[in-house]
Amino acid sequence: MQVSEEMPFRILDLPPELIVLILRSLDWRSILQCLATCKTLQGLTQTAEVRYQLELAYDGLLPTPSWTSVPFHAALAALRTRREAFRYLQWKNTVNVSIPGPCQAYELVGGVFAKSMPAGGLMLAPGSRHFLFSWLPTSKGPVEFPRGSLDNGGHCSDPDYHPSTSTLVRPDIGIATRDFAIDPTQDLIALIEHDDGPTLTSPHALVQIHLRTISTNEPHPETTCPIFRHVTPFRIGEGNAFIQIVDDVVGLFFWAEGPGLLIWSWKDGRVCVYQTEPELSPSAWDFAFLSPRAYMMTYTGSPGSIEVFTFTVGDEMPSAPGPVITDNAAGLNSYHVNEGSTSADTRGSGPLTTPTHIAQLQLPPLQPTVPLVNFSTHTGPYLANPPRTSVPFYTDTYNQRMHVMTMRYHADNRVFRYIMYVNNKTFLDLVKKRKEEWGPTGKKVLSWSEWGREATRITASLWEFHWLRYVYGTRVVCPPERVPDGNLPNAGLVQRIRLLDFNVRAYLPRPSYLDGDEQLGEAGPAPRVSSQSDSDPNGVSSPPAPYIPAPTRTVESEMNSYISEEPAELNGDVIETSLNLEPSQVVCDAVFKDPVETTLPYRTVTRTMRVPPGGLGSGHWGYSGFMIDEERLIGLKSTALSEGDMGDVTVFTL
Repeated sequence: MQVSEEMPFRILDLPPELIVLILRSLDWRSILQCLATCKTLQGLTQTAEVRYQLELAYDGLLPTPSWTSVPFHAALAALRTRREAFRYLQWKNTVNVSIPGPCQAYELVGGVFAKSMPAGGLMLAPGSRHFLFSWLPTSKGPVEFPRGSLDNGGHCSDPDYHPSTSTLVRPDIGIATRDFAIDPTQDLIALIEHDDGPTLTSPHALVQIHLRTISTNEPHPETTCPIFRHVTPFRIGEGNAFIQIVDDVVGLFFWAEGPGLLIWSWKDGRVCVYQTEPELSPSAWDFAFLSPRAYMMTYTGSPGSIEVFTFTVGDEMPSAPGPVITDNAAGLNSYHVNEGSTSADTRGSGPLTTPTHIAQLQLPPLQPTVPLVNFSTHTGPYLANPPRTSVPFYTDTYNQRMHVMTMRYHADNRVFRYIMYVNNKTFLDLVKKRKEEWGPTGKKVLSWSEWGREATRITASLWEFHWLRYVYGTRVVCPPERVPDGNLPNAGLVQRIRLLDFNVRAYLPRPSYLDGDEQLGEAGPAPRVSSQSDSDPNGVSSPPAPYIPAPTRTVESEMNSYISEEPAELNGDVIETSLNLEPSQVVCDAVFKDPVETTLPYRTVTRTMRVPPGGLGSGHWGYSGFMIDEERLIGLKSTALSEGDMGDVTVFTL
């Protein structure tokens, strides 16, 4: 009897639709490996389902779980349209949003612009009580108030809500505040109470943080410690205090008689990090989260440095006391003061853990007598959950992030200012190396020559004033540049908006329709642009992009049927783009020992345009600054912070 030999199973024996399902379950690296094996798999990776996953990775985006009903070809079309809108600064609509009154503190997170000012607008009153929250429009139109604050009839029960403007105004939230932070994806606002001095119930200087919901102004239901209090060695008073939220932790960096850092779990009040002098050097200048479990601090001096730390939270750590005062949700009369001793309060038992010092990254060497006197850093907000957007995807704010650092030096009775751009991944890679390669051997010290050239881009700074929230993901919007009248025909005041995008990835192939002459291919009409390089006056051309086969005509035609939004007319505006791949040097013998060369690649797009006059009483014509978020650029026409009237802001939807 003849025994038939079974043929070995091959994945290509499966029906194509099953192979596509398998490819969809892979990450983008594995998909690219499959693409390189044979023409059959290469062709199957050109289906809308797989291409959408690849291009999400290319742009550093994540799919929104609640948008699962959107067809892949429609989602892919929306992704490409958004990409090209930012690539050429082609916004679809411009909307003026009223933001009346002065501004003492402000935030732009998750599509919500929020600001505070004293109740009644009286600047003589200490702290801010009056709050305004505005849900900014998208290219689809106005954004409704969050559904969680609506009653059963679909109406907002809050009398301070204005449905015609998607704005919530609270004339008096009940406490005077110094600063605040928000995360609309958690309906969370953290308020720093202005009064931090000794009280009738405590002789200590205190910092007090109120954790409430944006929608109701009530204590947040997910915290067991709605008013977090912590003793400080000095009153913050007129010093600085900045607060940040990232997922389940809140960080407070303050400076008065010296620096201080406080990080705690906002859901249970457990302290994770508390440092002041001498643990925290007086040269500590600024602080930023890198992830929910890592942060960095900038240090001045010579040559200056970036210090990377990790910490633990909640069940990951023993309970941490520090000198803490906590209260329960019932009121302020039930609390414990823990001065390093054991307390009956479970949040105050056990030793305070010390953050793990991962690495020290040194700045360029300086001339012997030159100090770094200012070293600030700014980055975009973190979102714990997907934001409300008009498209089925959003930026991965944990892995797609730039830090924009401003360095100020004093030399020869002059001030020299520079800006350094660093990707968040640079720091997170150090944390990963500590776990996988270095081991618990103490901090790793890296000189500038060991890390700086390839991981940064440094330029001279001409920025005099900048509203914050000018960084989102890998994009940075610069302050407006005034250009001579007459650059545009029949134009009055002319300004230039400049956008930098550091999402230039050599390890991930560009979509095929971006090859060649920087055209949009099937995604939409390309604007009139001129292409040049900012780093080389003679221009630098882009190297050949890795090849991804072009899609079939049928798929592209089906995708195009879902593109309903067209970019606004340019109206004579001039758009210029450049790809900066060549090294650049900062040569300043008065400050640096050697020329400082950096190579981090980035793309630049500028739009030169006519602009309206500034806000009332601002004394400024045109835009004073720009902000950026997931799908908008926001133009501000006033420099009014604690004085004057902000007036309107212009929202450019992309």
